[in-house]
Amino acid sequence: MKPGCGPKCRLRCHERLLQHRREDLFHNFWRLGDINRQRDYISEHTVRDRKKLRNTSRRNFTLKYYFEVDGIWVRVCKTFFLHTLDVSDKFVQNVQKLYASSPHSDQQGRKRQRRVSSDAADMVREHIKSFQTLPSHYCRKSSSREYLPGELNVRKMYRMYVELCQERSKEAVKESFYRHIFVTEFNISFQAPKKDKCNFCIA
Repeated sequence: MKPGCGPKCRLRCHERLLQHRREDLFHNFWRLGDINRQRDYISEHTVRDRKKLRNTSRRNFTLKYYFEVDGIWVRVCKTFFLHTLDVSDKFVQNVQKLYASSPHSDQQGRKRQRRVSSDAADMVREHIKSFQTLPSHYCRKSSSREYLPGELNVRKMYRMYVELCQERSKEAVKESFYRHIFVTEFNISFQAPKKDKCNFCIA
């Protein structure tokens, strides 16, 4: 983990998130242990916001960075975010390109997430649990992660969730909230590790 922003930071990141909080964020991020889950985390904690003055840059958007601590979304500066997670700006930009079409880019998404009812959140958890997972065959001693088929991803799961809500006449939560529950509360990845493939069993 790198030092973070300086004392002149207008968001006063170090005052709002003390060192032990940063260490927890750092370790929780790297404990995800999977590049796709780390991308989901970055996508969930960054917001793509349109710039008011488009003639100042070739890009017409800027990024806002957040950490969630005790259920509260805390906005931090870019340097503090990158240094706390020890990730590069290029990695974050690539994640944004990958998820550019997702609804989580709405700058008001954080406020809406706070108002999601417990019943709606429970329905998301119920839907994620409805997928049949399998434990790693050869990695179970070192990891408790479970796996879903490689043809699945969070976006496809969310679409199925929306269809379920329509069948039950329920209002669906945003994809960003669904993704947040999946990333932070479940230890699930897609496609079992290569070392789980056994030529004898496949035959």
